[in-house]
Amino acid sequence: MREKRFSFEGIFHSKLFFTVSFIIFILVVFALGKEFLQHHQINKEVIFLENEVEKSEARHKELLELVQYFNTEFFIEHEARSKLGLKKPGENVVVVPDEEENTQDRSFVSQSKDFDKVIPNFKKWWRYFSR
Repeated sequence: MREKRFSFEGIFHSKLFFTVSFIIFILVVFALGKEFLQHHQINKEVIFLENEVEKSEARHKELLELVQYFNTEFFIEHEARSKLGLKKPGENVVVVPDEEENTQDRSFVSQSKDFDKVIPNFKKWWRYFSR
C-alpha cells in the first residue's frame, strides 16, 4: 500500500482550493467595486461643494460691492432726494406727473360722471335680461 504524502502541489490543484480561491476573488472584486463607487460619489460631492463655495464667494463679493455702493455719498443723496424729498438750498423742485396717472385720473372722472346719472330700475332689468 502506498502512503499518501502531504504535498502542497496537491492542495493547489484540488477543486476545494479552486472553489475557495474563486469565492475570495469574488468577495475582493465586490469590495473593490464598492470602494470605487464610494470614492466616485465622494468626488462628485466634493466637486459640488467646491462649486457651492465658488458661488457663495461670488455672491459675497457682489454683496460687499453693494454695501460699498450703499455707503457712497451719491447713493445716500439720491435716496434722500427720491424718498425723503430732500433739496439743497437754492434748488427748485418740479414734480412732473406720469402719463399713466393722468389716464387713470381721467377714467375715474368719466366713471364718476356715469354714477351721477340715475338709471331707472326697469332699464337695469331690461339690460340684465337682454344680455
